[in-house]
Amino acid sequence: MTLSILIASALGILPGFKCIDTTRVTAVYEVYENLYADSRELQYHPCILEVGDNCSTYYCINGWSNYLFEKCKWNKNLYDSYKVEIVKLAGTAFETGRENGLQSLDRPYEYVIKHYPNETKLTHTFSRWDLYKYEEELPQFDWQLEEGDTTLLGYTCHFASCQFRGRTWRAAYALDIPISEGPWKLCGLPGLILYAKDSKDDFTFVCDNLSSIARPMFIPDLRFSSMSPERKQYLDKLMRKDPYAYNRIVNPPRPIPEELRPYIKETPKPAIPSHEACLIEIIEEKKK
Repeated sequence: MTLSILIASALGILPGFKCIDTTRVTAVYEVYENLYADSRELQYHPCILEVGDNCSTYYCINGWSNYLFEKCKWNKNLYDSYKVEIVKLAGTAFETGRENGLQSLDRPYEYVIKHYPNETKLTHTFSRWDLYKYEEELPQFDWQLEEGDTTLLGYTCHFASCQFRGRTWRAAYALDIPISEGPWKLCGLPGLILYAKDSKDDFTFVCDNLSSIARPMFIPDLRFSSMSPERKQYLDKLMRKDPYAYNRIVNPPRPIPEELRPYIKETPKPAIPSHEACLIEIIEEKKK
C-alpha cells in the first residue's frame, strides 16, 4: 500500500466518508444489467462487495471513484493512491465492459449495506434528484440447494436457486469461503456467492477477483433523506416510461409571471422513447 493509504487506513479517515467497520474480504464483480423489460439493452458496471466483521457494503466502482475525486480533489495524491489500489483490486473488471462494447453505468451514491444500522437491517442509499435512503429488514432467501458443481477463481462452487421479489435466481457459492454473503442483496448461502444470474438473463453477477487485505470499510458521510422503496420503484418506472413526467417531479417548473407570458414561446419537445423499466426486484405495495 502507498503511504497515503496506510495513513488513512490507520486513522480510519477518508474525506467525505465515514468508517463503519473493518473489511476482511473484498470481492469484485462484473455486473451486467438490462435496462428495459420491453427490449434488450445491456449495460455493464464493475462493483465491489466488502465483507467486514459486522456488516457488508456493495457499491459501483465507477460511482465510488467519481465521488472520491469530488471529496479529495484538494489532495490529488490521496485520490490517486486510493484509485490505484481499487484499480489493482478490480483487475480486468474495468476493461471487460469496454471490450464487449457495453456502456458503463455510474452510480456514485448507490450503496447496499447489509447488517446496518443494526444486524437485522439493510440500508440502501441512492441518488435521484437528491440523496435518499431506505431501511428494510434484512431479506430472507429460501435457497434450494442443487446437484452439480463448477469452478470459479479456483474454488469449487455449488449451485442453489430461489425466488425473490419477482425473479428466479441461480447462484454458485464457494464452501471454502464460509461467508454467507453475495452481491447486491443476495446472501444466505453457506459460502460466498461468486456467480448469480436471474432466469430472464436480465441481471448477472460474476466474481472477477478476491482479496483478504484488512482495511477500513467506508461509506459516504452524507445527509440522506428517507424515501420508501415503493416510492423509489414508482420513480424508477416513471423515469423509463415518461421521462418528461419524471422530470416534472424532480424539477418542478417555476411559475411564469403573467406579464412575461406573451413573450415566451413553447418549443416542441423532442420525442423520447418510452420503455418499461427492467427492475431487479418488485416491491409489493403495502396495503393501507
